[in-house]
Amino acid sequence: STILNTKLDIIGCGATGSHAGFFLAQVGARNINFWDFDTVMPHNIPNQLFRMEDIGKPKVEAMKNIIEDVVGFPSFAHNEKVCSQSGLGPYVFLLVDTMSGRKEIWKNCIKGNRAIKAMVETRMSSQYCKIYLIDPNNPKHCQYWEDTLCDDSQAELSSCGTSMSIETVAATTAALAVRIFDHFCDNQGDWNQIPNELMFSPGSLQLFSDKIKA
Repeated sequence: STILNTKLDIIGCGATGSHAGFFLAQVGARNINFWDFDTVMPHNIPNQLFRMEDIGKPKVEAMKNIIEDVVGFPSFAHNEKVCSQSGLGPYVFLLVDTMSGRKEIWKNCIKGNRAIKAMVETRMSSQYCKIYLIDPNNPKHCQYWEDTLCDDSQAELSSCGTSMSIETVAATTAALAVRIFDHFCDNQGDWNQIPNELMFSPGSLQLFSDKIKA
């Protein structure tokens, strides 16, 4: 399957990224590349996958160790900021913490990158989570996703993401991100069969989806 054999890039190893990487490994991914330049801190433990023993380590190295310890397969750690198109693809999970970070990586590294077939991007608050599946070389997909972006100053009060997170919402967001990508792989990348946006409300247990019109 695509998940088993293809290189996957996870940009950001925070609340969603750490869980998504772990879930991808559990469903069979064997070529996971973690990208982050942050260090595990004590305040990361409650809502991220890391262990107490990981405090002080680079997040990518901690994730590499967790994957190898639990799943038994190696992954790849890139303790650096993603700054260019080189080295990415064909499938990218954009899971950074800030809207400004999303915009920068999208503009400089993902949009129009012919090596990338699909991007999964997530946002969450204590009230909802959103998952996007986008073709960065399809103008309609690009415009659809870009229209959802906002500034970091607006993010905590809007539907554009938040700095607040809790463990269950983070894990749910990551699980849905992995599931929509798995569904994409099952349908052999047929965009006609795949929703481009999912929104889940943990409070009401409602799931909504949207599809970009061809």
